[in-house]
Amino acid sequence: MNNVLLKDLCDISKELNKYFIQRFSIKYLIMAFIHFLLTFYTDNLIFQYQDTNLLTLIRIKTIFLIILIFLWQFIGFIIRNYSKSDNIKVFIKFSGAYFGVMLLFQLALWPFIVGNQMYYGYFADTVYLTDYAVFQGIFVRYFRIYSLMLVPNIAGITIVQIFFISLIIGYVMHQMKKYFNIGKSVYFFYIPFLFPLVLQYNLHIEKDIIYSYFILFLISNLLFLKFEINSRKLNLNIFFIALSSALVTAIRPGGIIFFIATPALLYLLYYKSLNFNKMLMYFIFSILMSLIFVPNVVSTVLLNRNGSSYGNVYILNDTFKILLNKAVDDQNEDILEEFESDTNLKIKKLLSKKNAIKRPIFYKSYSKR
Repeated sequence: MNNVLLKDLCDISKELNKYFIQRFSIKYLIMAFIHFLLTFYTDNLIFQYQDTNLLTLIRIKTIFLIILIFLWQFIGFIIRNYSKSDNIKVFIKFSGAYFGVMLLFQLALWPFIVGNQMYYGYFADTVYLTDYAVFQGIFVRYFRIYSLMLVPNIAGITIVQIFFISLIIGYVMHQMKKYFNIGKSVYFFYIPFLFPLVLQYNLHIEKDIIYSYFILFLISNLLFLKFEINSRKLNLNIFFIALSSALVTAIRPGGIIFFIATPALLYLLYYKSLNFNKMLMYFIFSILMSLIFVPNVVSTVLLNRNGSSYGNVYILNDTFKILLNKAVDDQNEDILEEFESDTNLKIKKLLSKKNAIKRPIFYKSYSKR
């Protein structure tokens, strides 16, 4: 059994070598380095690095260089194979059409961030490389930073987000056309993604939006595996399912359920075809991917200046927190008594501790600038 697993791992190593090493282009590696050097200028158009820790900045830029290398290799692969691959043409057509539609809506609202004031807080957190919005998680924080490094503009996060959304929609439509042979009927798949509410929310820089599309990507990979369950690419597909599951888990705290749900679905759907070694291989990949894309587990309690939480204080909404902070600042006992009677909050002990409650974390950096 161990020998079979070892053989499967060797096979996927060869497949990954075929996909990434043998197709590696020095020309596009140079393009990645040139792009990387240019960002030291373009970053100044959007970022404020004055108070940034040097080691943090080095870590961020090093990871960004790795991303650029993969990105330019992907661009190079598309350019080299576009004219001779119908699959790539179809994928680009489906993705490009939706990206064009979304970009028109973004340009119509340029350069504003669609949503409430909280999103400007997220933007400020990214620009100053701070992490006051701790409830956003590591993956989403870095996603926004690298989005602005790629597109140094107030709309940069949104543009990169709708780019990924379009790629996922294009991928699903390509797979549907490929496996179901439905011809032009595949265009009906656009309809739910063109509803006004969906178009609006695609422009919100909220983690839940990108999270929902990565779930679509994961579920699609699980379902389309049926058509390649007996192919030589099975091991590679299992690897990419583990990768997409790790991404979903990293984006949102609720995504942690997919750490269990994905292998459960994988087994329930294909238990007749996947043996113990295949499932074990999935868990190995899943653990490795989770070490790279750390699951998003965060705290959302209000903290005092010593870092201790108020056990009886919980987040209701932004307005509540702003008013509560104002009441504590002004030592307005009448307002505080209303809060206490209406929501059963133990506030009176805070009256002697002016500014004891930490200000809303998504206002802190932005309001000071």
